Amino acid sequence: MDREMDVKPSETIYSDGEVIIPMADVQHIEKRYYNTDMVNPLVKQGDLMGILIITCHTRWDISADCWANNIWIGRERAEDFIRAWCYFRYEVDDIKEKMEATQ
Repeated sequence: MDREMDVKPSETIYSDGEVIIPMADVQHIEKRYYNTDMVNPLVKQGDLMGILIITCHTRWDISADCWANNIWIGRERAEDFIRAWCYFRYEVDDIKEKMEATQ
């Protein structure tokens, strides 16, 4: 049996009831914050609005100067996703190190 098939990350899909995201597709995360131009009295400058998930399927829209077809997660669930993605990356990096050590 191939050694790479013996060890896998514990969770490879993130699901919170609103989004389903394959963790291996995530390239990076961008946090978005409220700024002074917002007119909502319930938030203040610097409060987290949410996060953009940039995947291997996301593209840069040159004409709009922003990411197109990204995934948005609001602040209520953002920390849960970041925690899950960081743990996934930790497991993947640990597996890579172990595989390299056995070669």
